[in-house]
Amino acid sequence: GNNNAYCQDNELSWLDWNISPANQDFYEFVRKVIRIRKENPVFQRRKFFLGAASKSTPIKDVIWYNAKGSEMTEKDWQNPNLLWIGALLNGGAIDEMDEKGNPISGDTFLILLNGSPRPVAFQLPGITPNASWELVLDTTEEQEEGASFKAGDTYRLFGRSLSLLRLKQPA
Repeated sequence: GNNNAYCQDNELSWLDWNISPANQDFYEFVRKVIRIRKENPVFQRRKFFLGAASKSTPIKDVIWYNAKGSEMTEKDWQNPNLLWIGALLNGGAIDEMDEKGNPISGDTFLILLNGSPRPVAFQLPGITPNASWELVLDTTEEQEEGASFKAGDTYRLFGRSLSLLRLKQPA
């Protein structure tokens, strides 16, 4: 008659905390995603994205892209067959201060999502002259992490997948 399973000291609430070999890959993936989030301020924003430039950069805080590498239009947003999208998260446009009053900024990322079962050729946007993109995460593991792509290159985004790329500024 107790509806609180945490009060039960039996198999009802016991958990096996050992990670099975079948779950080890997923465990490592989750650890990696947590690390990426913790290390990058753009994923820890306390304020909503505005889709506008900020005091610190002329590039919008978030830009939505179609597969052609162009900013999404109203027509794109209304297209029910559009099953892929890109979102640029500008790490230089956070416009927040840390506890010491210093501006918070970080890397800029491009998230590519494909809800289609088929691969999509996604043209990588050119944000700054001579910039390139570094692959940080690919849920299909078809692309090698750390691989570099130039702005304007076509990135093969596999079906039902997510890829995360970091903007690399020229030296």
